[in-house]
Amino acid sequence: MLNAEEASARLAAFRRADWRIAAAKRAKKAGRRLQPVIDKLLEEFPQTYDAKVRQQYTRELVEVATALDTMSDKDRRNTMTALHPQLGNVLARWWVDAQDQPYVTGWSRRAFRAPRTPSISRRTRAEALRQIVWFIGPYEREATWLAAWAPFIESASGAYSASFAGVYAGPLLAAAIDLGGADGDAVLQTLIDVGNGDHPIGMMGRHVIVALLRASRVEGWEFIERLLLAAQRQEGLRQSILEAVDEGHPSAFSRMLDVVLAHDLLRFAASVRAAGTWLGIATDVQEIPKLTERVGSLRKFRLDAVACRTALTDGDPWDTYVALCAVAMHDVMQALQWAESVLGRTSPDARAAAVRFISATALSSSRARLLEILDDPSLDVAALANSHLTFGPNEEAFPADAFERLERFARRLPHGERAGALVGIETTEPTLSRAGVIAKMLTVRQRRPLSTLIPFVADMDPPTRSRFARAGRSFAPFESGSSRRPTTEDRENRY
Repeated sequence: MLNAEEASARLAAFRRADWRIAAAKRAKKAGRRLQPVIDKLLEEFPQTYDAKVRQQYTRELVEVATALDTMSDKDRRNTMTALHPQLGNVLARWWVDAQDQPYVTGWSRRAFRAPRTPSISRRTRAEALRQIVWFIGPYEREATWLAAWAPFIESASGAYSASFAGVYAGPLLAAAIDLGGADGDAVLQTLIDVGNGDHPIGMMGRHVIVALLRASRVEGWEFIERLLLAAQRQEGLRQSILEAVDEGHPSAFSRMLDVVLAHDLLRFAASVRAAGTWLGIATDVQEIPKLTERVGSLRKFRLDAVACRTALTDGDPWDTYVALCAVAMHDVMQALQWAESVLGRTSPDARAAAVRFISATALSSSRARLLEILDDPSLDVAALANSHLTFGPNEEAFPADAFERLERFARRLPHGERAGALVGIETTEPTLSRAGVIAKMLTVRQRRPLSTLIPFVADMDPPTRSRFARAGRSFAPFESGSSRRPTTEDRENRY
């Protein structure tokens, strides 16, 4: 294994400084239809704090992703080959495979997938592709080389970026393995050699675990299983494996759940933390028996459709929530259809479990649905939905009826603040208070007159009251020096 200094020196010999110029030339040869797609991916991310500039760049990147999703397989391969001549086929395979991978990334990620709705993962995939191109662009090398050198590759732009090996290399190498042939076998063997510590260059890391779990080769799954069982006191290794298994091939995840339960691995803190990631819940080492039961339910609902359906139609809150998660790990849109059915159940606890799940999907449509749930007959369920509703101060577009739904909910709440009743799978009571709801009303007010908020002034908290006052002071019916006088509409919009 190389040390960092030696690896950096040797990697510099492979690096091509003019890689973007070379890629731009290949883009011209690819033709007028494909060139704009390629050029956008070669463009640097705007180095500015201007939100509008960054948002415009992101919109254009999503348009590129839409083009990649809708073009033919041949055009997609040609596009990717123009970006990287050695890994064009791998990139094309990765792009399609990524539609079936978890769409929520980052600290709050979930293992929810949307294989039949590529638009859900489009922005995530577009950003990932841009990052990958900038990481590997300077190195015109094949996938086997990448399997060894991934931990040493840094961002070509020199700007801060997520680790290539930790985030992007694993899925890319999984695609290389699943392309099959001698090259796929070579990548698989290289990663296993790295995992065993037998490779002269490669260094063990998350990219090895993710690649072997995501690929469809059973040999890779078996290797990770042996690695997990051999971890013993290596809590970091155990955590790295278990926090990646839900991102793996669905069959690999099911196998790893069997291993976890059969060998009582939930007695380890890293396993408890990983299980919390799988289910999107807070976990505690003092509640291992309950967690073991829920992980067992997850395994059962993933494999037994009848048991899963029973839990969704008549299960207790925990079974209902875990069953929704189990379905979403295959297709979140199907799980949301089931969530609608659960919201029709008479039990407030079941409906609360559905609310928690809908929030966990992190879809743009979730907020509109949570707003609708503010009219739930149970004030505690409605309060839970409200607790998951967020509105950014710089947002310009809100659901059209957001203000009215919040206003109706606010009128149902008591003056002052009190705790509601525990509901669903929650561990803390919902807060019943008008103040937070009124603050959201002010945020989503848009062009509604300020006078609509006057009945709620007494229930505003100090920050909201201050915002309300500033909104009134900032009203300018006409510009300085203008002869135009305030109209009736101006006065109504002010008050």
